[in-house]
Order: sequence, then C-alpha cells, then structure tokens
Amino acid sequence: MATSNIAVETHTFSCKITQKQENGHSFLHFTDLIRYLCLPYYFDDTPFEYGSNNTKKSESGSTQIRGLKSAAKLKKARINFKPVHDRSLIDIRFNSRNILSGRPYFEFPKLIIDDSTEVIFQNIIAFEQFFCKPNQHHFSAYVRLLRDLIDTPEDVALLADKDVLVHTLDTNEEVVTLFNKLSKGLVVKSSTYNDLIERVKRHYDSGRTHFRFAAA
Repeated sequence: MATSNIAVETHTFSCKITQKQENGHSFLHFTDLIRYLCLPYYFDDTPFEYGSNNTKKSESGSTQIRGLKSAAKLKKARINFKPVHDRSLIDIRFNSRNILSGRPYFEFPKLIIDDSTEVIFQNIIAFEQFFCKPNQHHFSAYVRLLRDLIDTPEDVALLADKDVLVHTLDTNEEVVTLFNKLSKGLVVKSSTYNDLIERVKRHYDSGRTHFRFAAA
C-alpha cells in the first residue's frame, strides 16, 4: 500500500494525531496509527481496551449487509465511479444523482495497490479483530466492500479506467485474488457501509426494472 493511499495532506495528518492525543488517546503501535489515518474524522473511534478482545466484551454490532453487486454489474445499471482526492482512504460515499448526467455515482478515494498492500491490510484487519469493538471494524468493512465490488478482472479494469484504483501487480486477476484472500473467513460486525449498500441496491434494482420495461 503506497503512502499516497492515505489521501490527505501532511498537515491534516498532524492535526488528526494532535487532536487524538489532546483527547487523552494514544497509539498502541504503528498499525494503530496507520488505521487511524485511514478513518474519516467522523467515524466512531473511542478508546480501545488494549490487551483485551473487545469482541467478547462489547456490543455485538450489526453485521454488514451483503449483496452489493460487482463494479461491472453496477455500471450496467448506470451507476458510475468518481475519484476524490481530499478524503481519508475508506471514506467512500454514494450520491444518488450527478447534476450533469443524472446518473448515481460512488465517490472513491484512490486506492493504490502494490506488493506491500496484502501485509499492511492483513495487519490492520487483525488489529481491529483483536482490539476494536465490533461496531468499530471500519477497515474490515472497507475490505469486505471492495471484495464485493472486485469480483473479476473486468471489475479491476473498470475501476482502474475510472482512476479510483491503481495497481502494480502483474495482472488484474492478482488483484481479485488479493481481496479474496483478505476477506476469506472475515465476518464484519460493523454497519459502517450499511446505509450506502442499501441505497446502491435500491438504485441497482430500480435500474434493472427500468431497462427490463424499456426492452419489452
């Protein structure tokens, strides 16, 4: 995962870290810091009970909704993808309508994938699973969402063409394999993207209905 994945300026980094420290919070180690910088400022990030597995002590959370279609299938339903450059990595949003085109679209901070991505992502996921409350598994939810969007090499090519994903792996198939591995056995007890997923599914279903009637 290249440094530019954390798509905010160094000054913003410093402000986020200073704010956390002023609130009496500290970082357990480097993985904790990297995870924190990937989160939007408005995400729940209350102090962890370090050294204890919060998944056994805290609220069970709400399992992330499944069923989001792949990027290529969403495109066929006239759902677009747009890169943004001023947000934290996992701050993905969905807009119901583009003012100019009228088409709904995702706003995606650019993801840069390289040979280090797998290890870094695995470490952050492991950190969340052990140290964070279930409803704070935000990065795990991000990986699960990407796994749903990236189902085939065609999806990788589409996201690359939209400039929301760049990778230095040998093939697009390797990107698909990467997210299959990262999400294998991953149960996300977080509703981080549930509202987004529900709205995308509604647009997808309405788009399919529209095209079905148009073809009749």
